[in-house]
Amino acid sequence: MSEEEFKSTPVAEVVINESTTIKVATFVDRKGGTRVDVRAWISTASYTGPTKKGVTFPVERLDEVLAALQKARQ
Repeated sequence: MSEEEFKSTPVAEVVINESTTIKVATFVDRKGGTRVDVRAWISTASYTGPTKKGVTFPVERLDEVLAALQKARQ
């Protein structure tokens, strides 16, 4: 799959502060599976775009991830 064929579907954005946003998106990987990407994006004078801070996982694991995040709230 070439970069031109890679397409993600934005799901949500959470503004953390004036320079950082958490973006959630889905995409189809090279094997045809749907994956969820949760990543910090920054906007500064020198760079605007995604960072290494984030996680990507199969959509089949979404319920487990959501349950873990709910535990973090407690």
